[in-house]
Amino acid sequence: MAISNDSIIQPLKMNSFHWIMVLAIILFTIFKVPYLNLPFYWDEAWVYGPAVRTMEQSGPCLLPGCISQWLHTGHPLLFYFSASLWMKLFGASCYSGHVFSLFVSILTLGSFYYMGCKLLNKKVALLSSLLLMTTPIFAAQSGIMVPEIFLTFFTIWSIYFYSKKKFFLYFLTAICAVYVKESGLVLVCAVALHSILLNPYKLQLKGRVLYSLAFFSPFFISSIFYILQYFISGYFFFPRHLNWVDFSMESIFNKFNGELHFVALAQGRNIISFISLFSLLILLFLKQKRKLLIEKKELMTLFLIFLFGFFLFCSLNFLSTRYMLSMIPFYFLICSFIVVAITTLKKWMYLPIVILLLSINIFSLYDNTQKAFPQDYSLAYKDMVDVHQEAVNYLIENKLHNKKIITHGLVNTALIDPYAGYISEENSKKFTSINKVPPLKAEIIITSIMEQDEKFKAYKLENLSPIKEFKKGNGWCKIYVWEPQ
Repeated sequence: MAISNDSIIQPLKMNSFHWIMVLAIILFTIFKVPYLNLPFYWDEAWVYGPAVRTMEQSGPCLLPGCISQWLHTGHPLLFYFSASLWMKLFGASCYSGHVFSLFVSILTLGSFYYMGCKLLNKKVALLSSLLLMTTPIFAAQSGIMVPEIFLTFFTIWSIYFYSKKKFFLYFLTAICAVYVKESGLVLVCAVALHSILLNPYKLQLKGRVLYSLAFFSPFFISSIFYILQYFISGYFFFPRHLNWVDFSMESIFNKFNGELHFVALAQGRNIISFISLFSLLILLFLKQKRKLLIEKKELMTLFLIFLFGFFLFCSLNFLSTRYMLSMIPFYFLICSFIVVAITTLKKWMYLPIVILLLSINIFSLYDNTQKAFPQDYSLAYKDMVDVHQEAVNYLIENKLHNKKIITHGLVNTALIDPYAGYISEENSKKFTSINKVPPLKAEIIITSIMEQDEKFKAYKLENLSPIKEFKKGNGWCKIYVWEPQ
């Protein structure tokens, strides 16, 4: 039987969005390859990397007490369990840990696109996924072994299953989210509150509250970990983390304002936010187009509740910029939904808007990589990793390990902890006098752009010339010689 050209072309045409997404993920993976073999950096160097490597050696586990509390700092252990199991299977190294992170990131992108297609439409799904893929914080975190993308993965699936009323699967994924990190509780609270406000069964208030408690049950189940932790370690939550909680209105306002600025305006999102706001105003003005917003009001309400809850959670706690990653996908979904809705005025508008917004994001990614402070929410972190590696190599090659050295946390970890990936175990044992020096008794001082430690002030480094300086992009590291007094 003859097969017409139309019967071949039509499936390809209908799936063109899927093919574009697959191609984008392939290109993203290739783009990330140079970042995979880097040593660990920042929190993955002194917290997550050592904890995962230790669990890999002792055996993957989910119960508190199986590794030192100082390694996992009281966090739930699903992330450590999963990463250590990966290393058991595929090798224990920084490269393996970063491949694990990239693998989870690819799953997250695919899951996010799938959720967008099912809950909204393919146009919204593709635009929001491409924006997420090319935003600097996601591009950076996708190659760093920290739990934020892992948390984002389970958050996406939890919201999808809840929205689709697949409640058993929601319970499973929400339990996983809370068992990745304490901030997973925001997801559970958002769903519970959403079920009260927009209960599909139109129950009375008492019934709605009871109904919402069912959606809150993942926390009750996950609390088993914290109860066991109390009996094993003497606390529910790590004491150091509790000391960072600040309920003062000034602190909450300042953090909330900073979070809002980062999510909506930083890293090129200011233009995307402006276009989305302008599009929203047009839709509200055009009466016949308002129904596009009304049709998805329950879903958009859920996203907004989640975003507000996460803002508030971060405002009360110690704030690291990477914590905000879990909010970015849902912010992009809201913006993309509004922008795609405006393209229904003229169908030809979709492609130019996608190209415009994606171009803005890609330019911001490039610009951020070249100019940003080399932290772990920007690809500029690679420059700092390279600089620290050069400094470590210099100390080894010039046999300076016997010197009395003072330095900041990152270089200290790079020199004494082979798990961080900068130094072999044999060479790390040679550095026996790092940050164990009385004031003004150091012989070598190592500083960098990352941490200006108070102990450096006594040495008045501004009056000294470094014997060696390493610089790449915005990252720099300087090594000074000091005559002990």
